[in-house]
Amino acid sequence: DRAEAKNLSLEVELEIKQLSTYCDEGWLLRIATHLIENAIKFTSKGGIIIRLGKPIVKEEIEYAVINIIDTGIGIKKE
Repeated sequence: DRAEAKNLSLEVELEIKQLSTYCDEGWLLRIATHLIENAIKFTSKGGIIIRLGKPIVKEEIEYAVINIIDTGIGIKKE
């Protein structure tokens, strides 16, 4: 495991136990995997938290909240 090889902690926090989606699950998995791999790649010490948070409701539609938090260099605001 890449995180283990770099001695990084990797945590998963689940604020909800189940997520139903109306999208291409394969595409969603590829996006999440890419974000996690980048977090590992650009984090040299500390750790990474993957959080599935409570949905946000806007105009009667629920939106999933997925956070990938790391101690890496971050993404430029531009």
